[in-house]
Amino acid sequence: MKKIFLHLIISVLAFCAISCATLQQDVYTYTEDNNYIYSSIEVYEYQFIKLDSEYCLEPEAPMQAINNLLKEITTYINSTKVTEPFLIARLRAFEGLLYKMIGKNREAQNSLQEAYSLQKGDSYVQLLSSRLTKNKEEALLQIEKILTFDSKNAVLQLEKGKLFYQLKRYDQAVAAIDNAFILFDEEGLSDYREVYTPLKNSAWELNKTSDIGDIKLLDGIELPDPLTRRFCARFIWNAWVRKNGNQKMFTRYSDKYKKSGRTKSPVADVPVEDEDFDAILGVVEKEFMELPDGRNFYPDEEVTKLEFLTWLKSAEK
Repeated sequence: MKKIFLHLIISVLAFCAISCATLQQDVYTYTEDNNYIYSSIEVYEYQFIKLDSEYCLEPEAPMQAINNLLKEITTYINSTKVTEPFLIARLRAFEGLLYKMIGKNREAQNSLQEAYSLQKGDSYVQLLSSRLTKNKEEALLQIEKILTFDSKNAVLQLEKGKLFYQLKRYDQAVAAIDNAFILFDEEGLSDYREVYTPLKNSAWELNKTSDIGDIKLLDGIELPDPLTRRFCARFIWNAWVRKNGNQKMFTRYSDKYKKSGRTKSPVADVPVEDEDFDAILGVVEKEFMELPDGRNFYPDEEVTKLEFLTWLKSAEK
């Protein structure tokens, strides 16, 4: 793991260049204790960004891991000789961000107040502040304002990408995340690229599948949890049949089998009497979806929204 705590020094120097009002309290005194503290914060920062990346991609926060890290940081603050204001501010910012992830907004706000009073220009204090705004659009405006005079702020550049991702502006998300990676790399912080690459890849794939023409049916649709291959087949087939206007397609396959007297399904795990027999055969025959092993459809296997969108895009062609 690279020396991620260098980001602390860079953040402080950047802030000092903007405002000398707090320069007195920002001077770092090298001691063995402080060197140990730097190393500890390096570990916490890496643990935080791993949780944050997971939080960006998953519908639910990893509660146990967040609570464990939150407890560890709080204990650390109370049990060690942390005296440098910007170090305390960074720790309080992590604490507040973790509180925010699990919905404890009051505690997150308290952490922000203390962190802001110590080092308002710290990138993670700014990040916490943006996440405590009323909505994503307001957070984006706040971040853009800071970036106009602090364009090298990699943490906020990355957050801009996350916000674009959440707002489904995937092309802008990819661009912002790429810009953030370049800034982190310049600082020798390649861990960020490693940790957040899955988020960038997801944005890239979603950007490729977001333009789904006349089948823009995901907006306002409450998808089941878990999302299964059966549901995807039913949804896609119904949408495709309605789009093409041939209502007989809804029962095309089951009607043929009844008329011929055949009872053996061509799909091993989807019998003719299955309520989704027509939908599953339809999406397979049209090659909107596939038989993973050439024989079975695995109708109850769980899938991701990204897979669902990819199949929808295939049905639109």
